Amino acid sequence: MVSMQTFPFSYGRLKPLLWVLGAGPAQSSITLDEQFLRVRMGWIFRAQVPRRSIVAAKPFSGVVGGWGAHGWRGV
Repeated sequence: MVSMQTFPFSYGRLKPLLWVLGAGPAQSSITLDEQFLRVRMGWIFRAQVPRRSIVAAKPFSGVVGGWGAHGWRGV
């Protein structure tokens, strides 16, 4: 049995704007449980991915080429 895990977002300089838009830390989350990976940024973005669809994951320490739930070519 896998317990639910939570992961932090990295907001950078856009944190004040996202907070005003209702997508700041209090309204956003990344959680992984036995069945799903769920990503939520307030009312702006929500995704639910079946855990069985995830084949690999690893930390990324480079420069991110996007913001929020978006990135550049999977980054």
